[in-house]
Amino acid sequence: MTTNIANLPQLSGSFVVATNGDWRDCIQFQWPSGSTNAGQPIDVTGIVFEAQLRPSPTDSEVLLNMSTANGLLVNGGDMGTLTFAVPRDAPTTGLSDHMSNLPAGTTCAMDIVATGDGQIINLCQVGGPLSVTVNRGITRP
Repeated sequence: MTTNIANLPQLSGSFVVATNGDWRDCIQFQWPSGSTNAGQPIDVTGIVFEAQLRPSPTDSEVLLNMSTANGLLVNGGDMGTLTFAVPRDAPTTGLSDHMSNLPAGTTCAMDIVATGDGQIINLCQVGGPLSVTVNRGITRP
């Protein structure tokens, strides 16, 4: 199956998340202006996405390991979306990647890697790592 991996744009920007709720941000990939389908979603069917959240780009510690394989990233197919689906608390499966484990009051670094059609592309290689600010949630169980 041929994918649109070569058409995915480079990403830059930041996210703000909190330790007392799920992380549910969504990125929509769109065809660029000047193309035949300008502004329309890029179908991401068949593309595998991975992202690691670290305290800094050079740190060896991984705070969150997210992927479409572990379900913490969700590929939206023909809607052109990539959704973060990180739960607040650990699910009963024992997965250690969840929001309440993150160090509050920090700004972390993340990139997103896409794999498909024999290609592996860092979607943040031009704009640098994405910044993720982790706020401590006030309302807690």
